[in-house]
Amino acid sequence: MLHLRPIACLPDCGTAARSPENSRVRTALLGLVLLALPALASAQIRVASSDLLGPAFREAVAEFARDYQLEITIEMPGSRPAMDKLREGTTDLVIVAQVPGDAALVEPFVGRIFAYQPIVVIVPEALPLSQITFTQLHGIFALGALDNFASWGMIGLTGDWRTRAIAPHILAASAGITQTLAQRLIFNGGAIKPTVTQAANLEQLGQRVRAADGTIGLTSQMPSPDSGLRALAVAATMSDAAYLPTPENLPAGYQLRLPLLLALRRASGPQLQPLLQFLLSDECAAAMAKDNFIQLPRGPRSQLALELEQLR
Repeated sequence: MLHLRPIACLPDCGTAARSPENSRVRTALLGLVLLALPALASAQIRVASSDLLGPAFREAVAEFARDYQLEITIEMPGSRPAMDKLREGTTDLVIVAQVPGDAALVEPFVGRIFAYQPIVVIVPEALPLSQITFTQLHGIFALGALDNFASWGMIGLTGDWRTRAIAPHILAASAGITQTLAQRLIFNGGAIKPTVTQAANLEQLGQRVRAADGTIGLTSQMPSPDSGLRALAVAATMSDAAYLPTPENLPAGYQLRLPLLLALRRASGPQLQPLLQFLLSDECAAAMAKDNFIQLPRGPRSQLALELEQLR
């Protein structure tokens, strides 16, 4: 458990080198903190979250608590245990991952999606393909698929690519949620082909996909522009529109993703406002990106922040 206590410092301590945008965010947050001081003076904010969030998120919340002299406790027991704590009244705010088929996870509390972790389909830049379908991914990765796609010609490539074998790679289950999520969203609950190479981490998977032209990988991170890799747009079928896992497409269109929700009791809204506003800030979005979570674009985040301000 991370236990953050107030320290004696001015609200802007350690912020001199921050950007003007971050300064404006912190000024707005400070106003919310000052408005909420009567409620926060004797209260501890208790947070429980998914264990998919990591050190970068912890550090961002710790810095926020130090700057605004708040007492916040964070524990990361996992999504279902976190929801149990909210139901028991032993935590105030939860951040939980909603796996497919678990739409009632946060009921009967106020729950709002504010970020996603995508499954990103990556290929080497040299591969002349821009999009792929669910059926094709299923046939490449899943054991027992009706359509077994073993060569790039079966996906529609021509010329020298027609007979080139497809070499599939995926993150190992120990490296995050990608494999578990793929089994639900792509493999229809089935097993992975024994010919799929499993990588221990993001770096290893990227290296293996980049090393050979005929490879394809399932990962949780968009490739950087200079990585030698490209993300493929994904469509449900050949006749549907294909989408890349961008912040704009994740809420609707791109379906290979895991939603991350904020959940709380409506009556706790006023007490939690400073923390809620921080969780929807650019600073927190940057920290969560290090754990491969992509927050909503700035406009929808601002709308969500305004909605949460109305909780009573």
